[in-house]
Amino acid sequence: MGVYPNPATEEIHVAVEHPANGQMTIQVTDLMGRVMTYKTVEKTQKLVETKLDIRALPEGTYLMKVIHQGAEKVERLYVEKK
Repeated sequence: MGVYPNPATEEIHVAVEHPANGQMTIQVTDLMGRVMTYKTVEKTQKLVETKLDIRALPEGTYLMKVIHQGAEKVERLYVEKK
């Protein structure tokens, strides 16, 4: 899984490579576990790339979680405001 840019200001680009197709959810949570934003995409190929708008998020540290077929992958995300 790749997330860039990190730190981010307006949007993040998420790239996920996995052989299985199906519904995939991308969640951004605060450090207390509250879902701040999310996006669901239908994965139909090995590599999926999508964008997620984060302009509404305050500056800070978040966790970005990708959920696909019961498995979860988590990465730390930093949001900066100019």
